[in-house]
Amino acid sequence: MTSRRVAGALAVGLAYMALAALSGWISPIARRPILDGIGPVAPYRWVSPPPELAVGNQPPAAGDFEIRLSREGSDPGVFITADNQVTVVVDRGAFAPIDDDRTVRLRVTPVDPATLGTLPGELTAFGNALEIRASSQPSGKPIRRLAQPLRMVLIYPVTQDLHAATHGLQHSTDGQAWTALDSQDAPALQQVEASVVRLGIVVVAGELTPNPITSTAPVEDTNPLVVVLLVASAGALLAGVALIIRGRSVR
Repeated sequence: MTSRRVAGALAVGLAYMALAALSGWISPIARRPILDGIGPVAPYRWVSPPPELAVGNQPPAAGDFEIRLSREGSDPGVFITADNQVTVVVDRGAFAPIDDDRTVRLRVTPVDPATLGTLPGELTAFGNALEIRASSQPSGKPIRRLAQPLRMVLIYPVTQDLHAATHGLQHSTDGQAWTALDSQDAPALQQVEASVVRLGIVVVAGELTPNPITSTAPVEDTNPLVVVLLVASAGALLAGVALIIRGRSVR
């Protein structure tokens, strides 16, 4: 009876491994690892959503941040919009001291990229553009130059029609002419990080490519080897289950 149980368990295990290997061979997507610690990305908030996403869309959050300013310059800090779509990392001294002003007001405003100049080449905007402006307080003097770069992290959307192999930040001072920034793309988190040396407008951009998850592959004839493996694996699985049930009934 013990040998039957061992044989049954072995048959079930072999069938499972064979089916798992077959599924991975048929589709690379089926063999992707499950990574702990990365949850689903929250629905993206658009200024002007695609028609298919208009229902249920929530307007993106603007950021209005206050940074302490002293004679040595601005204090360091990390500032995140309420919807978590934009993070701004301010290093110490990023804003130079200005007369007797005591704070810097940093404003991040989402903008519809369709209202701005065309991106270079074949690039497409992914999500909202962000306008970054700053002023010293209480005088209200606009700040046009940074003493140190700002580090920005932007979340971008991925939809059935909006997909790119790589993403990067584009920067503009006037919303018309664009310059690529040295960016770090994290596709698993749908976010891009880059240093911004001048205030202005930034947007995530990429060259559109077919979405490998949603694109439809051409239908091909069934491989005879696939059929044989499926039948053999199913037979082994059924035999193993039968041996286990028989062993229990004998006991």
